[in-house]
Amino acid sequence: MTAIKPSSVAFEIVTVPDIAGIRCIYDLDVALSDGDVAEYAFQRQRAASGGDNLPPHLQRVVEISLAEWGDAGLTVSSLSAADRDEGLLIERFVARLAARDGEVACWGAMRRQIPILRLRALTHAAQVCVKRSSAQQDALELLGRVADLSGQLQGASPDLDVPVDQLIRLLGAAPARALDDAAVWSAWQGGDLKSVTAECERRAFATLHVLLRARCVAGVIDGAQCAAAERAIAARRA
Repeated sequence: MTAIKPSSVAFEIVTVPDIAGIRCIYDLDVALSDGDVAEYAFQRQRAASGGDNLPPHLQRVVEISLAEWGDAGLTVSSLSAADRDEGLLIERFVARLAARDGEVACWGAMRRQIPILRLRALTHAAQVCVKRSSAQQDALELLGRVADLSGQLQGASPDLDVPVDQLIRLLGAAPARALDDAAVWSAWQGGDLKSVTAECERRAFATLHVLLRARCVAGVIDGAQCAAAERAIAARRA
């Protein structure tokens, strides 16, 4: 098998409602529980858009996971620390981007992940200015290098929003236990941080699966390399 260069890297983020931010914006009673604050924000969003998906500035990033297939095989890393400091988490992610020259892809990056990361970096005044080739480069420029895999495959039409979990089933992947956003929020409230990280890594693997198949179709990697990677991902899902 030939060397796999450049390696394929996909990332995903997991968010929960920014309780402190929601309290601040809407001047809510301090006696309200975190759950009640989140439900208040969800109800406002349902009235405005018909869904629970909060605007990006009110989504707190609690995990970022990167899945990679390269010469070392399949690897995954999650960047949150024990304290789940959002500003530091974003800094760690930007540092990873700065250290890479190849493509880093995400599913729905332009619709969700990148707006969230940009706005949350501003919220925390995250120190994400890094050096590349002896010049300073800030976080917003680095985030602009992320490839929006869904946009590449389905175009820029706002009417198209293919769920990556449905797509990987069509690619032959066995269904994996998934947590929707409501279940992630419930796990976070209950202190089940392992489940939050596991879900973020599961989403990163799903995106990597599609990225590898797309690179195979484009002739960047051969069928044997793609099949080996998909077997490794399936083993991690089991």
